[in-house]
Amino acid sequence: MGDNEGGCLCILGAGNGAHCIGGLAASKGWKVNIFTVFEKEVDNLQPAISKGIDVIYEVEDKVVKGKLNKASTKYDEVIPEADLILVCLPTFTHEKLLKEMAPHVKDGAVVMTVEGSWWGRPKEVFGGFKSNVAFGLWETLPWAVRIKEYGSSVTVLGSTRFAQMIAFDPPAVGPRVVSQLEFLIDIKFELTDSLVSAVLSCPCHNSHPCITYGKVVHWNGEPWSDADIPPFYHSMSQELADTIEGVSAEYNAVANKIREETGMKLSSVVPLYDFLTRKYADQVSDASTLRTVFSTNIGYHGVMLPVTKTDDGRNVPNFNQRYVTGDVPYGMVPIIGIAEILEVPVPTARRVVAFLQEKMGKEYVVGESQLLTGKDVGETRSPQRYGIYTKDRLYSVLQGKDN
Repeated sequence: MGDNEGGCLCILGAGNGAHCIGGLAASKGWKVNIFTVFEKEVDNLQPAISKGIDVIYEVEDKVVKGKLNKASTKYDEVIPEADLILVCLPTFTHEKLLKEMAPHVKDGAVVMTVEGSWWGRPKEVFGGFKSNVAFGLWETLPWAVRIKEYGSSVTVLGSTRFAQMIAFDPPAVGPRVVSQLEFLIDIKFELTDSLVSAVLSCPCHNSHPCITYGKVVHWNGEPWSDADIPPFYHSMSQELADTIEGVSAEYNAVANKIREETGMKLSSVVPLYDFLTRKYADQVSDASTLRTVFSTNIGYHGVMLPVTKTDDGRNVPNFNQRYVTGDVPYGMVPIIGIAEILEVPVPTARRVVAFLQEKMGKEYVVGESQLLTGKDVGETRSPQRYGIYTKDRLYSVLQGKDN
């Protein structure tokens, strides 16, 4: 199927991202189906089917319009005809959705998740798919988007200038699907060679947990006024920068072990400093150290530590937000799990998780050695969650040989 031959896209989810992607893809002549678990959302999407969705680019001052094909709460009404299936829902929902949709996905289709940190396709989750169904991981949406009128319009407040990291299993489908996605939504992608490469190289799996940890580990418990809320990326201490660099070195050590023992390239896994200076070259005024790369990046200006209000209107750290609830169990913990199987030391990552899990009311790492044997490991994306404890089984999954 060529880029512009009019395929069928099914999006699981009906929020901001789904409105934007759906409208853009439909404007290029593709059928766009929506799956949602909520009947009310199906009803509210009817204007998008009868009249179309306006995708309003605020900065570029342009509007793109596309009419959806159908919306349903039933997999068998929207999935079977889809060439490309995109899960655009919170990470914790992915496993259930993947298992439920599997019988309805046709031969040769490509299933993708936005975020999710799928480092491989363990058969415990993906065993129900037909053998020639491919899987892709798209680490984050490229826009800041907000629904203006549900089922009718969505506003693109801003979009990244950078290529989006994307990976596929099997890798051979990648160039074709990347070409299709770039055609459909007018965003550039950077294709890496494996799912685990995308997970290990995603900066969110390091910086988000580490910065949250570093900004509050020495906090005295006194709530902040609005004016005193700490910046998230800026005003970084050297201790925090050392923590981030320590985790980066540990992730690269994991990648090197995989490279040495499997021959996998993991081409996108580089030290975080190298990644950020390449990506933000024209936005950083002082690139002398990792600390200054964060502290002088104008793209990070105004981003504050997530907080929650106290009864008297002051502010305390908020640990119930995606930098923690997403990037710890579905980012840092899986990498610790991979490292544990490969016997690669990751003490800095374990220390960060040990601190944050207490704030989350969870238990992932336990004991003096902080092994990944806590009671809540089953809620994470770690290999151990799927009964993977040996190097041979792990490498089988990483190389796409498990199904």
